[in-house]
This record gives sequence, structure tokens and C-alpha cells, in this order.
Amino acid sequence: MLRRFMCLISAVALLLCLCACESVKIPFRAEPFTADVTFQSAGIDIKGEFTYNSPEDMVLVINEPENIRGLTFSSNEEKTDVSISDISFVPDAKKESGVYILFDTLKAVGESDISLALSGEEKISLTVNDSDCIITFDCDNKRIVSAQIKGYNYKFE
Repeated sequence: MLRRFMCLISAVALLLCLCACESVKIPFRAEPFTADVTFQSAGIDIKGEFTYNSPEDMVLVINEPENIRGLTFSSNEEKTDVSISDISFVPDAKKESGVYILFDTLKAVGESDISLALSGEEKISLTVNDSDCIITFDCDNKRIVSAQIKGYNYKFE
């Protein structure tokens, strides 16, 4: 009788332990990555290669549309600039640009304390420059899938 009771208690304890694994979250730390990103700005589909090294060091090289191919946006600790070939400048009105909103969003992700589930997809809400942002993560691979902010929808592949 005592053995059956101990076996039952052990089985219940095991089930409780296994059920608790679902709610476990681990901290997300933004590691350097490169991804193809797509978004729409002024009715134009823009595709480019995004490189994230740290919250202070990001680069987006435009691949499409063809007429702005090679345009490079760089953000570092000191400045954010635009360049093509050997010509570079620092724009005045960067806050409204979809590219700079992307940079600000990923800077906020890199500097935030985010915890993710062990598997599946998870949506996290952040406030970036007084705007609400929804970031979708692939928890299995610990990577960003998409970000939505200020009418922009960024997709990472």
C-alpha cells in the first residue's frame, strides 16, 4: 500500500515538473547577425541586407529597388549616415525615415531586458521613441522574425 502511494506521489510530482517547463523563459541577448530585411516605404518595396553588430553598430545595404541599389545606411555611436560609392552624408531629417526607425527599433531590442519562451514564436511589445512596437521572435532559433512600428512592417529572413 505504501509503495503504491509513493508511486502515485512520484507520478504526480513528475507531471507537475514537466508541466512547469512550458512557462520557462530565458533571457534574450541580441548577438551579431546578418539578415535580409524587407519593408515598404512611400509605397515602394525595399529589400536589403541588414547587419547588426551591436546597438551602436548597424548597417543596411539596399538591394532593391534597382534605382537605389547599393545605397548604404550606417549607424554607429557617433552618427548615422547615408553613402553610395565614395559619397557620404549625414541627413538632417532622419527620424521619419523607415530605415532610421528600423535602427532605433533594433537598438531598443539590443538594450532591453527581453525573456523568451524555449520554443515557438513569441510577440514582445516595446516602446521605441514613444511609439508602440511589436517584435516577433522565433524562440527556437533566438532570432527576430518581424517588427511592426509606426505603420512599418519589417520582415527578417
